[in-house]
Amino acid sequence: CSKLLALKLLRLVTANGVGCLGGDPTFALVPVLSMQNKGTTATVPSKSTITYTVTLYVGNVLTGEIYESTSINMMGVGNSYEKATINAINTIENSREIKQMLANARTKIVNSYESNPYSIINKVNEYISRDDIDFAYLLLTSVPDAATNTYALAQEYIPKVQNMLY
Repeated sequence: CSKLLALKLLRLVTANGVGCLGGDPTFALVPVLSMQNKGTTATVPSKSTITYTVTLYVGNVLTGEIYESTSINMMGVGNSYEKATINAINTIENSREIKQMLANARTKIVNSYESNPYSIINKVNEYISRDDIDFAYLLLTSVPDAATNTYALAQEYIPKVQNMLY
């Protein structure tokens, strides 16, 4: 079921122009599922029912910063609890709430980078001083290109840090 949920979420972020497979994994859409109810129908034959609340968070994997979140309810019915869970996951749609959450997250991510471009460079220098060159490089390459000023600044520093890696 976790692969199905991952694919469903991947479709949502790519449909909204904010994600893809591969590349930089700095930003993530993370689901947290909470089962609300588990039962059976009163029909013959009886079916399994399950209800979840899934909270979706958009965050920065490196810093732990959360940019936006939303919660949705999903319910499924099936011949088993596993089938009911699969059917519940399949009810997740590209709703107005999800579209708005992803758009807000994108804006907040870009604004956070653009508001203080030198804070990234200060963090990079801090990692270099602790001889954590890999993390300094990762931080520089994680700046999204939509944050044009900070991205340009990071691009200037990448060769310097890259040379330290070898």
